[in-house]
Amino acid sequence: MRGPFATMTHPGSSDTLAIYAGGKVNFPIKQLSSGIDFTHAIRIPGEPIHLFIQKTWWSGWNCDLDMVFQGEPPIVLMKHNKVSGQLPAGWDINFDDHAIEVVDHEGAPILQVIQDRDYDVYVNTVTSNGPNGVAIMKGSKVGFKRKDSLSPQDLPKVLFKYPSEPNRGVRQ
Repeated sequence: MRGPFATMTHPGSSDTLAIYAGGKVNFPIKQLSSGIDFTHAIRIPGEPIHLFIQKTWWSGWNCDLDMVFQGEPPIVLMKHNKVSGQLPAGWDINFDDHAIEVVDHEGAPILQVIQDRDYDVYVNTVTSNGPNGVAIMKGSKVGFKRKDSLSPQDLPKVLFKYPSEPNRGVRQ
């Protein structure tokens, strides 16, 4: 949501927020004041990622992010901008003011949510898709592969340094 004088100070700015998550979906910026549930806009079977974003001109961004890992109940990764949650053993999470990333025990990015510019949000993920398959989403593209045929080129590029504890918010 913009302040009351936004159109006067930035007359050419966009009136939409775009989420790139296996496609591109636009939402009216005005809808951000009450919040947008992006869960159905993220085009992965089974909806393993639940993302809710709210923004007001007086209080800023408010994000909630949950993820379902391998059929388990959802894990709360972020609630009201506070990062939390119990990840599977050996996994790690790192973040800054514009991105959050979860890596698995091998350091491969499993989930990235990135705010680019004011009103673009990118969701990159690699999630289970059946017993032997994975769904790979990188921005507006989505694909499916067998787990055993994944290559480093299929995965999103790691954003942060790990382990996260001594490297909180430090980008690669």
